[in-house]
Amino acid sequence: MSDHTISELAALSGLSVRTIRFYRAQGLIPSAGREGSATRYPEATLARLRLIAKLRDRHLSLAEIRRRLATLPDETVTELASASDRAEPPVGSALDYIRSVLGETEPPALALYTKTASD
Repeated sequence: MSDHTISELAALSGLSVRTIRFYRAQGLIPSAGREGSATRYPEATLARLRLIAKLRDRHLSLAEIRRRLATLPDETVTELASASDRAEPPVGSALDYIRSVLGETEPPALALYTKTASD
C-alpha cells in the first residue's frame, strides 16, 4: 500500500480531479493536511472514493453518503469498497424492479391473458 497524488487517485478511481476536490470540500474524504502538487493521500482515501462511487450508483445523495461514511473505520470502508456487487441482480427497468418488489414474474394483465389464452 502506498500514498497517492490526487492525479493518481483520479486515474485509479475513474473520477476527475475536480470531483475528488469537490468530495474533499464536502467532507466525503478527509483532507491530506496540506495542499499542492506534493500532497499525498493514503490508500484508505482510494477505498473511500470507490465506496462513494458504489453508493452514488445506488442513487444515494451526497448528504446520505457523508452520514453513512462518518462513523465507518477505514478497514470497513476498504471491505465494503472491495466487496463484489454480483450478489445483486441487475434491474432492467423500473417495471422489473416493481415486479421484483411485488414478487410477480409478469404483469397481472399479461398473466390473465396468458391463462385465458391457454385454457
